[in-house]
Amino acid sequence: TTTAAAASSSLASPSSAPVPAVPSSAASERKHAAGNASASASSEEDYSKALSSSAHFISTWKKTLKHKPTFYKFLEHVPPDRLPALVKQCLDDTLMCSLLHALLDHFVPQKRAVGPMLQGLVLVPRFQTALMLLDDKEQQVIAQLFCAMQSDTAVCGLSAEPLAALRRRFS
Repeated sequence: TTTAAAASSSLASPSSAPVPAVPSSAASERKHAAGNASASASSEEDYSKALSSSAHFISTWKKTLKHKPTFYKFLEHVPPDRLPALVKQCLDDTLMCSLLHALLDHFVPQKRAVGPMLQGLVLVPRFQTALMLLDDKEQQVIAQLFCAMQSDTAVCGLSAEPLAALRRRFS
């Protein structure tokens, strides 16, 4: 109780030590953090808007691709079974590569299921064409994804038969 009394008396009486002023950078950081919280709420709304149509989806994809953490967060909101309807005829090697790299660079380390997203991808129109346009480096990314799915059931998210069928689609 004496510690509490001492603490309350030091709060009540002015201290002889000067109170440091809050640096403007710290104040701006707090303001930025508050802005990020409201931006996070608005980004949730943006994600639902992005998932409402193919045009919104592709536009959001291109905008968020420039900032990897935002792009990864966006992809986490994409239901794999909606991927064919959202991408429609817009699948090209660039879009496919960005998805494959995001799965390998973000989903695999986070132990998020990659298999269902790849299942959605193979159902997208023009998948076979986009797959044929991938170079050896991108084919290596696919091989790494399948290796990760084979070694970790959490990353895979599929049973043995669907995984084998998926592997055939990528061959």
